[in-house]
Amino acid sequence: MFKIEKHLADASINRNATIEKEFDTVYQREVLLNSIKKEIIAKQAELEAIEKAAIEKEMAVKNHCKGLVERARQEIEVLKKDAWNEGYQLGREEAQEIIDDAQTAKKNEMERFMTQIARMREETWASSESEIIDFCISMAEKVVCVALDKDDELYLNMIKNALTKIKCDSLVQVSMSRQDYIKRVNSDTAVFDVQGEQVTVGFTYNDELSEGDCIVETNAERVDASVNTAIKQIKESITKEDLDSNDAKN
Repeated sequence: MFKIEKHLADASINRNATIEKEFDTVYQREVLLNSIKKEIIAKQAELEAIEKAAIEKEMAVKNHCKGLVERARQEIEVLKKDAWNEGYQLGREEAQEIIDDAQTAKKNEMERFMTQIARMREETWASSESEIIDFCISMAEKVVCVALDKDDELYLNMIKNALTKIKCDSLVQVSMSRQDYIKRVNSDTAVFDVQGEQVTVGFTYNDELSEGDCIVETNAERVDASVNTAIKQIKESITKEDLDSNDAKN
């Protein structure tokens, strides 16, 4: 019988535990990605259904308008025939005036109808616009988070982009979450090429920060390059544009 030393057995058990943990992590990520894909497909189907309904509604409106025009034309013809057959003995100008009045009335009716349709479309869009924007931003946030999780270089590019927004003539400190520090840098310093200039950056982690957070600061400046902050700024920008647009309309 072979004698297995205890420290070798313990090492083997620890390696197996590590492999199982890594396998569970990969599996959980695959499950999350599949869930996101299903959600995106469902939302795409929902948007396609909305678009199809809108097209069908627009076609119905066009057909209805064509019907109104045709009815107006028929009624005008009826008026002409009645005026002739019943012998109202109206002069040519009076008969034409009646026809013009009928045409104007039908035209005004059609314009009112089209105005109502346009108002209904605007109200429908206004009621669902914020939900569509929230959905798009939520999807963008999930896509960015998945990309960050797969590609450490993307996170480093966030830091590099933030460095272009500050003066790097003093000590530059980058704070991040403990998870990002261990996974993405795991070092106290790094050198970045910022517009042709070599900038040395110090790394540190802060347990109050979440994954994807990134704070770049010097003695005089501070830039929040976090993913959540960028998404929030995009949403605020879109909301501000909508408010400005509504103010302009009013």
